Amino acid sequence: IIKKVTIQHYYLLLGGNQGDRVNALQEASKKIEKGIGPIANTSLIYQTEAWGKTDQSDFLNQALIVSYTHLRAHETKANLVCRLLLE
Repeated sequence: IIKKVTIQHYYLLLGGNQGDRVNALQEASKKIEKGIGPIANTSLIYQTEAWGKTDQSDFLNQALIVSYTHLRAHETKANLVCRLLLE
């Protein structure tokens, strides 16, 4: 019997402009893998100028594709926010 498996993904966008920005993106990725699931792919890291309140540092931004876990979307968001705040 052949069972068709559908792989689902979450698309997450990361960004920040404070402290060691590259390290912050790397640490966030590690926490996402631990708390949600494996990262299937990442974008390059892009530097963008702040807009709106322009008297601040440039942002580093990155997109991640995270493989589906047993968690539903709202559970994934809550799980991720809790992990990032508590660690």
